Amino acid sequence: MKRSSSDSILYDENNNKKQKLSTTTNKSCLENLANELIYEIFDYLDINDIYFGFFYLNNRFQNLYLNSNNAFQLNLSNISKEDFEYYHKNVLEPNKNRIKILYLTNPFTIDLIFSPPRLISTYNQIEKLIFDNIHSKYLINILKHLISLPKLHSLTLSSIDYIENPSILFIHICRLTKLKSCQLTYRIKQTKLIDFNQCQQSSIENFIINGNFPYESLEKFLICFPKLHSLSINRLVRLNYLTEKDFNPIELKNLKSISFELHSIYFELLKAL
Repeated sequence: MKRSSSDSILYDENNNKKQKLSTTTNKSCLENLANELIYEIFDYLDINDIYFGFFYLNNRFQNLYLNSNNAFQLNLSNISKEDFEYYHKNVLEPNKNRIKILYLTNPFTIDLIFSPPRLISTYNQIEKLIFDNIHSKYLINILKHLISLPKLHSLTLSSIDYIENPSILFIHICRLTKLKSCQLTYRIKQTKLIDFNQCQQSSIENFIINGNFPYESLEKFLICFPKLHSLSINRLVRLNYLTEKDFNPIELKNLKSISFELHSIYFELLKAL
């Protein structure tokens, strides 16, 4: 049998003719895809994976990354300082108006982005903000400027050092009128009453507090957060167990879930809640 140019013949171990195998070659390359298809691929990838996987390939992919309409959801928790300096200059700054979710966990990232703290107001599309392991001195200063973020509805704050006055945290959090969800983690050297007299009524619906919270301040806290759907306090501490604290009736129409970890508190004192 003659062998055609487009066919190959497969032989077994006994050199017997087995079958005629047709072979065709159809090679394709990612760079041959249309921009629309590449953007669809980007939809399935994390923005950081897109950046480190495609940004340095060539000018075309750099432009595709920078000019896409996708909102940025940035988790910069594991980035090195050297990589972040370049990332900040070439990605964050030119695209700050497209960032909807921002997760920062290293002090140097906060130093570079929000120094001075008023620069946070330029990230005006942020909807969800997570600061993990932030120094308290930055925490208070940044909170003062979060009020300028018109779309911020979710806030997570975690401090690695001791907060001298947690009352200030709650005062600034109450001023965020669009906020719906808040998770606050802090440490204090000594549990004291939290002053809610300067707090306005908040729009927050879901609140998680990880840190010592005085039982004696709970009533005023609930008055300041009338729209709560869920509340969790992982360390509700009674300051003076020799003095009883009576609560006035508080109507929380939307409250569906509540979780307290009690310390030095008798259960019967909470029955009024």
